[in-house]
Amino acid sequence: MENEVSVMLFLSVLAIYNFDHLVDSYHIHGKAMTTRHDFYKTNRRGLWLWQLIVVIVLLLLLPRLPHRIIINGTILTTVVGIYFMLIWLVTNRYIFFKEIMVALIYTLAIFIVPLSQYQFGSPVLTKVLFYGTFSCAVGNLLVFSYYDLKVDKAENHASLVRLIGRSKIRIGVMLILVMAFIFYLVYFDLFYHPLAPIILIIMIALLIVLLLFPKTFMKNDLYRLVGEYVFLIPIFYLIFNG
Repeated sequence: MENEVSVMLFLSVLAIYNFDHLVDSYHIHGKAMTTRHDFYKTNRRGLWLWQLIVVIVLLLLLPRLPHRIIINGTILTTVVGIYFMLIWLVTNRYIFFKEIMVALIYTLAIFIVPLSQYQFGSPVLTKVLFYGTFSCAVGNLLVFSYYDLKVDKAENHASLVRLIGRSKIRIGVMLILVMAFIFYLVYFDLFYHPLAPIILIIMIALLIVLLLFPKTFMKNDLYRLVGEYVFLIPIFYLIFNG
């Protein structure tokens, strides 16, 4: 059952990521400003087919999950569906705080299995992990919005950076990430394996570095390489703890 849960978790996050970018592609008028946006705009038909395949696989695996996970997963899926429908229908997309909502959905998707099965031994560890994961997710999304401000304006994408301003977002995200960094250091001993908090601290540190040196990482879109692959770092935990 653990293998099925891991596959479903990966596919669920992949489906949300793919669907989010597909929805964004319909708000691009004219030529796309980035390679990723151009890819999603140009290959919509194939990507919608891929989305359908992922959803079918998820539905086929669904009966193999415990009843409580199915119920909680259905509730989360319904909330996600309503959220994307509102984004599609409402003209003023700024009211939904996209980066925060997507980060929250991602975090809930990650935690839905352990929370449904009460797999966390310590309530404090649960809160630290949840906040840390959410901080990484929202920090990652806002870092991209910070770097992509000109692109978002040109392609008419709503973002908190456009709404609040780059300097304020930079300070706010830095505070969120530093707090998560400190939490992981303070509660280091609560983790069952020392590699887990080390990996999480590295992820947060990389996002902080992206905010500290924007001119350096803006060259050749280096920020995109670091930002996209920062969430692959946990694979090392699976390798060395497997």
